[in-house]
Amino acid sequence: MNRLGIGCAENRDGNWICVVDAVHGRTAGSADRAVAVVLWPAPDQQDVPCQGFDRIDEAPDHEVGFPVSVTFPGQTQLRKVRAALTDAAGHPVDVRISSPEQPLNAKLQGASIGLHPLHELRSGRTYTVSLSASVDGTPWKHRWTFTTTK
Repeated sequence: MNRLGIGCAENRDGNWICVVDAVHGRTAGSADRAVAVVLWPAPDQQDVPCQGFDRIDEAPDHEVGFPVSVTFPGQTQLRKVRAALTDAAGHPVDVRISSPEQPLNAKLQGASIGLHPLHELRSGRTYTVSLSASVDGTPWKHRWTFTTTK
């Protein structure tokens, strides 16, 4: 990755929303796909927000948790996505998985996988992300943790 774009704005409720553009900063034709994959939150990241701002119909109280994303280079073919988010005790967190095969928003999906918690995450907790997919026909999997803000 050569660069990363970020923009922030205050919404009508007075909350701040930030967008990170990890797509346009990649080195074209990178032979090392592992370098080109962007995980967010990053592995072992601390102070991750508990609340997200996505609009998800399946969320019972519309107070969703901070989303997790994995973004691949633009032309990557993603299939057979399997994903889980668990708390420190190994209990599953209810999420809406967004992938090219089942996008939350087809116009914005691109070559990304999203895990959108259906409830706000708990503060000061460590969560584990487990993902697997067929990436351009090759099995891919990754597992990492992050910790929410206190």
